[in-house]
Amino acid sequence: MNTSEEVDASELSVSLGSYDSAMKKLERRVLPEETYNLRMKSWKATKGPNGIRVNFVLETFDDDDPDNNGVFVYNNTPISGKGEIFFLETIKAYGGVWEGESVNLAELLNTLVGLSATAQIENVPAQRLDPSTNAYVPAFNDDGTPQMNNNIKARSWNK
Repeated sequence: MNTSEEVDASELSVSLGSYDSAMKKLERRVLPEETYNLRMKSWKATKGPNGIRVNFVLETFDDDDPDNNGVFVYNNTPISGKGEIFFLETIKAYGGVWEGESVNLAELLNTLVGLSATAQIENVPAQRLDPSTNAYVPAFNDDGTPQMNNNIKARSWNK
């Protein structure tokens, strides 16, 4: 059943802020290495050859430098096996708890969206998938300098 309806043009007025501030949201931003407040915006589970991973989308806020607010940080962790500790640290930092041996992760993760925690950000070299070899290789900016990513430093989460 299609429940969409045509929108009147008068309803299309929205405040996006200034053009410059809106375009700044599109820029890729590498944060200085320090501790940040991170609000969980969303999460997405994906399944690959090495199992299920959860990609957390986090956003910085309440930083003393306004340029460091509103920057997205992505935290991609496996839910089991090697690296599971990073998933559990993320859940713990946002206050996620469960009882018993089994948990519906979708329900648990949905309760964490909108909550905040702090973690230290470190800069790590970015990688890209080389389609000719199907392997990850270093990523470079247009000027030839290495591209860097924001990464959550292991064991740096705080509630």
